[in-house]
Amino acid sequence: MVTSKGKIILLLTILLVVLIIISLFMVNLSPVSPQTGSESDLSNNINLSPTVVNISTQQSFDNGSIDQPALTFQKELETQTKSDIEYAQMYESMHDDFPWLDLLPLQTDTYFVYFDVNQEAFFGEIYVSENQEEIKNEITARLSELQIPYENYRFVWE
Repeated sequence: MVTSKGKIILLLTILLVVLIIISLFMVNLSPVSPQTGSESDLSNNINLSPTVVNISTQQSFDNGSIDQPALTFQKELETQTKSDIEYAQMYESMHDDFPWLDLLPLQTDTYFVYFDVNQEAFFGEIYVSENQEEIKNEITARLSELQIPYENYRFVWE
């Protein structure tokens, strides 16, 4: 028969064995290897060579070789910036020429009217076949109400 002192020693021994097993598993699952000597495995993978980038000629050199990803990204960034500037200038010019353009298109259940800036013309489509002249008058009245100078441009009915 085991005495109470023996039960305590047995429980402490089992606890010690469990802790040793857990610590062995923890060491094997660790993602970072221990340091060997004065440098760890992580520091052996770091490349500290300098990189020189010349933006004006679109060349990037790293120890004499061209760095294509940096070159491609820089070129794409410059191309996108140029496109953004051109779009902003075009939009500003279009807004100066046609300040009322943001008020269009006009649309109801019976018609649709828009302005084509390339052709500098209004295009209108009437969905019903009856009362077309009355609907055209309604459209021109609405354009006048919005202070859109439709009289200065062609009006194409589709």
